Amino acid sequence: MIYPKDGKYQSKENSSEVQLEEMFSPSCSFTTKLLHTTDIGTGVAGLLSGVVFTASMFTPAVFVAAPVAIAAGGISGTYAAARSTYTLIDRRQHEQVQYFSFSVVTIGID
Repeated sequence: MIYPKDGKYQSKENSSEVQLEEMFSPSCSFTTKLLHTTDIGTGVAGLLSGVVFTASMFTPAVFVAAPVAIAAGGISGTYAAARSTYTLIDRRQHEQVQYFSFSVVTIGID
């Protein structure tokens, strides 16, 4: 990433060249890549837990599969809520537009 030195366009004395600095983008950091991978993993785990839970209602494996699916869904849901909260806080700190998306997920338990 290339940007003006000290965040201001300035030139050297008696020159029209702009002083620039360069650095890696924050999205190149290990932490960002790890969080992105974890986001995908927990999303897949949440989806699979819903599929396993639904399938377990029609099989004798309900006593084993249902608690595991509920736990996996709860963990992935908690992680997603935490990441969404962090994103809203970060947007507020950087004075970005905040928007809310309401979605409802229901699971019927008999």
